[in-house]
Amino acid sequence: MDFQFVYDRRLKRHFLELGGEYTVVANLFNDELAPAGMSISVLQTLREQLLKNSGVLIGQEWSVNIEAEELTIYHNNYAEHLENLVTERDEDEDMRQEKTEDESEYDVFLGDHILRCGKDDLIYLIDKWIDFIQE
Repeated sequence: MDFQFVYDRRLKRHFLELGGEYTVVANLFNDELAPAGMSISVLQTLREQLLKNSGVLIGQEWSVNIEAEELTIYHNNYAEHLENLVTERDEDEDMRQEKTEDESEYDVFLGDHILRCGKDDLIYLIDKWIDFIQE
């Protein structure tokens, strides 16, 4: 996961830039946390919550489902699709190739709103962001 932290001097706000499928993570941070000030205390609270083995962190726009060492980050408008998408991503390659073009385009669309990632990856990102803010 390649990331870049940005401080916009004009807006006096920190932002996170991530590419590819990880734009979901950037959206979580930029849309959900940045309006709260993206303070170190906000990030530390999120970090502590992620260390739990299970639970759901529900935000106004984005939420995080914690399942042991895996996280599912999703836009709240797509929560109803969460179970189906996670199941489909776990299917074997042969089943994925059998999907129609419309089904594949729909998965890509949902992929912009739902992401599964390792808990350690997000905690690492939070730690680096705290370091960036402190500089």
